[in-house]
Amino acid sequence: MNWLVFRLLRARGRFPLLRRLAMGGIVVGVASLIITFAILDGFGTAYRDGLINFNAPVMILREDEQLDKAAVTEAVRAVQALPQAGERGVGTAIRSATRVLEWWDYLEWQYDRLLMAVEPWPRLHAGFVAASPFHYVRERQPPVWLERCKHFWFGSVEVEARHGVIAASPFLYREGLLVGGGTIRGVALRGVQAEAAMQVMRVELSLDASVTSLRAALTPRDAEDLPIVLGQALAEQVGAGEVQLFLPRDPKARRAEWEGRTVPVRVVGTFSSGIYEFDTQFALLDLALMQRLYQRPNVVTGVELQLDDLNKAPWITSALTDRLGPDYHVVDWRELHRETFEALAMEKILFGLVMAILIAVAAGNITTTIIIHILDQVRTVATLCTLGMTRRRAQRLFFWQGMGLGGCGVLLGLGLGAFGAWSLAHWRWFRLSPEVYFIPHVPAELHWVTVGAVALLGLGLCALAAHFAARRVTRLPLLHALGRGFV
Repeated sequence: MNWLVFRLLRARGRFPLLRRLAMGGIVVGVASLIITFAILDGFGTAYRDGLINFNAPVMILREDEQLDKAAVTEAVRAVQALPQAGERGVGTAIRSATRVLEWWDYLEWQYDRLLMAVEPWPRLHAGFVAASPFHYVRERQPPVWLERCKHFWFGSVEVEARHGVIAASPFLYREGLLVGGGTIRGVALRGVQAEAAMQVMRVELSLDASVTSLRAALTPRDAEDLPIVLGQALAEQVGAGEVQLFLPRDPKARRAEWEGRTVPVRVVGTFSSGIYEFDTQFALLDLALMQRLYQRPNVVTGVELQLDDLNKAPWITSALTDRLGPDYHVVDWRELHRETFEALAMEKILFGLVMAILIAVAAGNITTTIIIHILDQVRTVATLCTLGMTRRRAQRLFFWQGMGLGGCGVLLGLGLGAFGAWSLAHWRWFRLSPEVYFIPHVPAELHWVTVGAVALLGLGLCALAAHFAARRVTRLPLLHALGRGFV
């Protein structure tokens, strides 16, 4: 009986174009949302990889550049990588706890911005404060059971998360002017210890054939030799011929021999970090050579730390801050480039809302299609009701018709969006201006969590539309339609 009823009610009717339009709208909306999220996730991953390839995930800084080497070494050893405990789920717990902290900080930041925006309206401001969970956490004492759960959750992963430093490297920053190829470019000089830097930095090096390692490349031949490794884009701008470096006066040191005048440098190679801004502004020198040039021995801007898991960065930052005290500033990669990632998160939310509206409009087409289909088959529905089919069953059948139509659209949209994201990631169709976007092509990265969320959103909107349309069956004058036709 159910099969016969379904066969009768799934007839194509007189409006097949409406079905195609409704399904096409769902396909386009879901595919657009998948591709949009994939591109935004790709930009986030590309920026993150480029940033941590050149700048390590955690930095220990001091304003006066007078780092206590013994204290820093002791603190770093305390958070060195330890043998894994072997407990299953520790890595997942660390990632989950880190995500909770990230989202809480981001939402709290947005909440503070909202409170500042509504300050001119005291009643509205008081309403937002009273209804906010952040106000509850800040101003009120949470229940004992909540505090216990919090301490249990974070305490179970804190010890493991705080141990993950696998390499450390000191660095020194100074500025200069690079003259070559008829151009003058400002350059940020970065003094590094070659062996330690290659354990922290993950850049692609292209050295001269005469040298085999970064250490050999940055080792000066004599007292007048100044070897340097330029960013790839910077090397293209100044050329491969004679290059001069102007070292400005350092106000924190005595006047050095090479300060305030232009000296020739020997370009021994290039590096590529994946971020155009770094490749066009930075140059690498030997740390001891830079300290000698500026007559500031044993002075470093900070120490970079490489981690075995990026998700441990907030925990390690907190542990080092507690050990080193207020004189040191310990930052992780999220704090160092917070504006960039907050802008990407905001763009993702806005684009998600726009595409969700597009899917909702397409789901509304399903409502129209099903209602027209019901009106077109009202005589068949009336006949089946006289034979014993209840209105609830008819409503359920039309609901599943709408869900079938929307489900097919969602599945086709997921497939089309996944293929589009994959093709963008592998074939790199669209080129970008690296001077503006910092990367040379449109990136794309597809996460299964994103696919699942989009699928649930699409199916949920389709279910609402189908339910609204199927309820129309219970309001039809079926006996009137059976006798004289439905008007």
